[in-house]
Amino acid sequence: MLEDAYISSRYLPRSFSREVAERALTFAERLLEVFSWLEGS
Repeated sequence: MLEDAYISSRYLPRSFSREVAERALTFAERLLEVFSWLEGS
């Protein structure tokens, strides 16, 4: 998905549904939580 987003933002007009955007945002927030936890240990 990240590669698709990069290529699309650079070369192709593309739109994402609200559901896909919310799922990506939720995933990113959880990933940040994991990184934060790993830094603390």
